[in-house]
Amino acid sequence: MASDDDLYELHAKNAVEKAGRAGFDIGREVGRNEGRNEGIVDGIELGKALGFVAGVQSVAAALSDGTRKGSSMCAKALESLKRLGALEEEK
Repeated sequence: MASDDDLYELHAKNAVEKAGRAGFDIGREVGRNEGRNEGIVDGIELGKALGFVAGVQSVAAALSDGTRKGSSMCAKALESLKRLGALEEEK
């Protein structure tokens, strides 16, 4: 009569190794996809931040000009951007 080890070697070892390899391959692919997706999400977040900064910079000059010409609304908007830290304080 064959031992459990002999039966395992004869019938199960190859199937276990194949299943383990298949699991490893799936895990590797999921990891790659999640890494890629994380990179895409990080890129989108960076793009949003850069877009916000570019938008603030583009309106800051107009708000400053409006403030110099006496617009209280422009002055309030400019002050709000400064409070939010979106603009550097004048030195």
